[in-house]
Amino acid sequence: MRFKIALLAGALAVAGCSASYSGPVESSGEPPANSVALVTPPEHDQSELQVLFWNDEQRAERFRSMEAWFAGHEVPAAPQPRTFPQGKPLSKDDAAKIRKFMETSNAAGVMVLQNGKKRYEAYRLGFAPDQRWTSFSVAKSFTSTLLGAAVKDGFVTSMQDPVTKYIPDLAGASP
Repeated sequence: MRFKIALLAGALAVAGCSASYSGPVESSGEPPANSVALVTPPEHDQSELQVLFWNDEQRAERFRSMEAWFAGHEVPAAPQPRTFPQGKPLSKDDAAKIRKFMETSNAAGVMVLQNGKKRYEAYRLGFAPDQRWTSFSVAKSFTSTLLGAAVKDGFVTSMQDPVTKYIPDLAGASP
């Protein structure tokens, strides 16, 4: 069951990222809840858009506000996000090793889950758990990993099946 739920969440995230919202806005000026808004950034010098050449400081700052640099689709947070129960905290030694790894690898965030329980969570580079994060192709990697697990566990019987066999609500959604 855990993979079926995760596959559903991954598939919905990927499906949502491929659409844009261009319909009416509510009186607040915001699109309706659970819609996907197209974000258009201001103009930038072409040299500023070369992500591979951003230094560490620029990368950390710009990843927190990616919509100011590149067009994209802003997908709203889930109305009822899943929370993980707190598990036994990692030892001080293990937590220190993870913090060191985060520093040396320039990681923005790490969460350690074991048996569905959160044992460790930390953020760097000005990121926090309540902020938007740019996923780039991480969403595809995460979804394909969940799909592989769902096939292994028997929740998906064939890679040739259309996703609508498992998530009928996606019928008619744009690719």
